[in-house]
Amino acid sequence: MEVVGRLYYDMEVVGRLYYDMEVVGRLYYDMEVVGRLYYDMEVVGRLYYDMEVVGRLYYGMEVVGRLYYDMEVVGRLYYDMEVVGRLYYDMEVVGRLYYDMEVVCRLYYDMEVVGRLYYDMEVVGRLYYDMEVVGRLYDDMEVVGRLYYDMEVVGRLYYDMEVVGRLYYDMEVVGRLYYDMEVVGRLYYDMGVVGRLYYDMEVVGRLYYDMEVVGRLYYDMEVVGRLYYDMEVVGRLYDDMEVVGRLYYDMEVVGRLYYDMEVVGRLYYDMEVVGRLYDDMEVVGRLYSIIRLEDVTLTMETPIPEHSERS
Repeated sequence: MEVVGRLYYDMEVVGRLYYDMEVVGRLYYDMEVVGRLYYDMEVVGRLYYDMEVVGRLYYGMEVVGRLYYDMEVVGRLYYDMEVVGRLYYDMEVVGRLYYDMEVVCRLYYDMEVVGRLYYDMEVVGRLYYDMEVVGRLYDDMEVVGRLYYDMEVVGRLYYDMEVVGRLYYDMEVVGRLYYDMEVVGRLYYDMGVVGRLYYDMEVVGRLYYDMEVVGRLYYDMEVVGRLYYDMEVVGRLYDDMEVVGRLYYDMEVVGRLYYDMEVVGRLYYDMEVVGRLYDDMEVVGRLYSIIRLEDVTLTMETPIPEHSERS
């Protein structure tokens, strides 16, 4: 109820996220303040990059935040009926958007965001980084999912009450996620299969990287997910009841999307759409480790409307 999270750098503590029902968060750059996120029923926060504004998060029952990429939009987050936010990259997305009625969080940047995000009732998650994001995502009841690309953001999350999403690579289609009470989607890497998401009332999907496992999603009614990097722990994301997902960049955390009530979000790649995730009603799917699904017990509460059209 106090500590939201802590960001730890590979060798040093990059920062910590504290939750006090009031503080949204602050983004700190290695030598300067990257930005601060403020929440007042309207403005969620703003992310500032060392030399330029990385992005700003706005919250007013419509827009949660927006991250801007130096030359193009890396991504955008859309809320179930409105826009949740947008992620923009400047040179690297330093921060993340956290939503929990009041707490946004604080993002700290040292040289790379290693940190950890903690959820006020439980631990939101931990991100592990070493040289690549292997990560794991855990779903509780409403997690949509996350896309992790080895060196870049694979895709975007779109929420439109029906479609789960599709992942597109810069020059080719990395993959697409389909939701039909069985298959959530499949993620394809430019040269190989990055992963696939399968949904069959138990397993939502698995992400496979061309040569290694990009991530794993575990579900245990408490832990939403943990991202483990090849050699060291960069952080972990734990969700208590409603975390949606996070996006992790190969060398730095591009950002994460935290779902408090219904935020899905969309992530955009530098020059093209890397991918899109579409949510059917609330929960799109869950990603489970391709290596092992341990203690996975999830059920899809949201039925598929017969009139729904799949994209």
